[in-house]
Amino acid sequence: MMHEELVGTNKSAAEAVEKLKSMYPGKRIKAVDTAAGVVIMRSPSRPEFAAFRMWQLDDDKSIAASASEKLMRQVVVLPDADTFGLWLEEFPGISSDPDVGKTLRILLGMTKDTSEKKGGPSAKSSDPTTTSPSIAGGSSSAA
Repeated sequence: MMHEELVGTNKSAAEAVEKLKSMYPGKRIKAVDTAAGVVIMRSPSRPEFAAFRMWQLDDDKSIAASASEKLMRQVVVLPDADTFGLWLEEFPGISSDPDVGKTLRILLGMTKDTSEKKGGPSAKSSDPTTTSPSIAGGSSSAA
C-alpha cells in the first residue's frame, strides 16, 4: 500500500498512523495537521538527531535556520518526499508551525507526550491525530 493512500482526511490520520507503525517497526509515528494538510512523521535515528544538532549549532546562520526543515524532510513519511517538497514551496513556514515543533520534540524525546495520559489522544494531540510547538526540518523517508 502506498503511503498516499493512507490519509484522505484528518479523520483517517489515526488509521494511517496505526498502519505506518507496522511499516516502521521500532519508530514512534505521529501525525500533525498543518496549513498544507496532514503530515505524518517517524522518530529520527540517533545519527539523524546528531546531524540535526550539528545543523542547529552551525556558524552559518542559514544552515542553523533551516535545521528544523532539514530534520523534518528526513522524518516525514507521509506525504511522499516530492509532495512534501511542493507543500514547503507553497507553505514555507510548515517547519516553524508550533504544532509541528511540539510533535518533533515528542518524537525526538525532548518532551513528554502528555496527550496519552488523559485517556488517549485529543483532537490536538500528537499521536494518531495532531499536536503543537516548534522544532522541525528534514525529508521524507521515501527519498
